[in-house]
Amino acid sequence: MKTSKMYKFAVISLILVSIFSTSIYAAEGDTLYDMGYEDGGEIGQINAKARALDTYNKDIISGWDIIEKKADLITKYNLDKLDTEYKNGFYIGYRDMFKETYVDSYYDLVVQGVKDIEEGNEMEDKDYYDDGMLQAEKYAVELAIINSEKDVEKAYTRDYNRALPLKQDLVNKYSLQNENTNYVDGFVDGFKKVYQEKYDKAYIEFSTKKSGEQISEYSLNIEGGSIYSADKALMLEIPKGTVYLSKKIYIKTLNNMQDIKTTNKEIISGIYDIYAESNMKTYNNMLIKFKYYGQENVGIYRVTKDNQLEYIPTALVNGYLNAYIRKGIFEREKIVVCLDSQIPRDILGHWGKQELVTFFKRGIISPNEYNNVAPDGFMTREQFVYMVDRVFKLENNEILNVIPKVTLDMFYDKGQVSEYTKASMERLLTLKFISGYGNNTLMPNKLITYEEVEIILRRVTLDSTLNWSTVQQSLMIDKGILPNLASKSDRAVKSEVIYLLNKYLD
Repeated sequence: MKTSKMYKFAVISLILVSIFSTSIYAAEGDTLYDMGYEDGGEIGQINAKARALDTYNKDIISGWDIIEKKADLITKYNLDKLDTEYKNGFYIGYRDMFKETYVDSYYDLVVQGVKDIEEGNEMEDKDYYDDGMLQAEKYAVELAIINSEKDVEKAYTRDYNRALPLKQDLVNKYSLQNENTNYVDGFVDGFKKVYQEKYDKAYIEFSTKKSGEQISEYSLNIEGGSIYSADKALMLEIPKGTVYLSKKIYIKTLNNMQDIKTTNKEIISGIYDIYAESNMKTYNNMLIKFKYYGQENVGIYRVTKDNQLEYIPTALVNGYLNAYIRKGIFEREKIVVCLDSQIPRDILGHWGKQELVTFFKRGIISPNEYNNVAPDGFMTREQFVYMVDRVFKLENNEILNVIPKVTLDMFYDKGQVSEYTKASMERLLTLKFISGYGNNTLMPNKLITYEEVEIILRRVTLDSTLNWSTVQQSLMIDKGILPNLASKSDRAVKSEVIYLLNKYLD
């Protein structure tokens, strides 16, 4: 193959010379020397590449100065009868380009050869590494099963790191002292990877078997999918593009309901604990569905960390209770279905039924003695403050732990503040979301205006663009109603304010 390449170079060279020898005329502005220099340079390049390849393959030290003599070139390329000026140019061009091309070509071949050797070594290292990973698998599985079962029996939390061997422990335990370094690295990495996966899976299996709980597992990826609880009562629909990194997601069916506070509610389903192997960011809402036949005084509730029940907006659609886990950072959700109180009469058929029901079932609004909530009536300042406190869960605001508390004692009309709103009033005062009036009064029973709603929510949400006129437009588009179009200084309608606040509920 090398000889044929060199032969090809020689043939090309002779063809070029035969062309030159038949007709050599200087173009306008070129001398015969220039033409000879150009022609000689082209042939010098061809010969230099062939020579560099030959010397490299023969493992001969590079020597660019081994250039044919001028007389030999003239004879080789039949230049005897050509003008002396042309022959001089030919030789100089050949010499210059041969030197330059030879050095570059030989250098490129040496560099490529080193790369080939390095790549060969890398491939060999990778083979050792992969072999180490493969050999570690069976040992990791055996130890993970043993340790996970021990942890379950001792009622330890699930933590694969608890008894995961260190690198030196693995080297000693499995006699790796004389193995290739890359083999050892592959063994250690492979062991840790398989051990973690098998430990977590085995721990869940052992704990499930011990407690009688049932767990469904699903490998979630960008394609989404539908996940069912073990008893098929709950379905979680996850749209495509909800996550981009693959995660395992679980639904655990729990039986113990003793600790859940069920005031005015009756749990009619199992408890379903939905969680992922680690916190994950979701880019779409996930839909929870329960098969259901019955009255509308029912809802899907989440079980909070303190075992309270918190209503999730629920719709009954074609025999299914539907509720959404909103997009964002998903940690976990414990879900139950409850029968609850009858919905107040004046909510039924109202354009804001969905939002009003949510606020009612979360205990943010309460009916009067006639079982009405007066959605189209007005609301007082203290009622609005209470709603804001509940919606934004200000009691969990850590800033309250580091700034001086503002109490109601400094206000002349503190006695007018309802007992159920006192804590909310003090939290909003402390956080400077409200400040009262210049005469040291709060006027808790004064009807709140749209302008006051706007100002307070701008402070709470840190959104300086919040504008009630935008809310009015949204009401017309979203609900198809004509809202109160009076001045911002007019009294705010309760259902319209609740419509806005509902957007901030989690």
